Amino acid sequence: MDKCTSINETSRKYPPISVRTRECTKSYKVPGTNLTLKKASAVFVPVLGIQSEPEYHAEPDKFDPKRFSPENNAKRHSAACIPFGDGSCACIGLRFGIMQTKFGLTTLLKYFRVTTYQKTKVPLQVNPQNFILSVREGVWLEAERI
Repeated sequence: MDKCTSINETSRKYPPISVRTRECTKSYKVPGTNLTLKKASAVFVPVLGIQSEPEYHAEPDKFDPKRFSPENNAKRHSAACIPFGDGSCACIGLRFGIMQTKFGLTTLLKYFRVTTYQKTKVPLQVNPQNFILSVREGVWLEAERI
């Protein structure tokens, strides 16, 4: 789990917040259009849409941790996967969150075999009405002590 490829791929498919908001700090003419964003305009960044775009991620609906191998990371546009934001606007808890996720998964998987419960509908259906990404009918898991 040192390279976090599975955690990164999970964050790509299911970013915690599917849309980010930003404010224009100066007017900007969008190249190739007649559109100009005025200073102080709100801009919505569709994180889930970008991370589901076949132009950036072949077979975007497929769960493939190999997308985040060092070789594939070098080929991908830096803004093609931004589940926790990017640059100065990145989530300040990113490293802590990844560390907690690793610790939690390691502890859980050390003692339990975890599988999806029959009540979980696969593939997961995202609720498009929620700002924070959620699954329509929940994710039900079954844990069996090892």
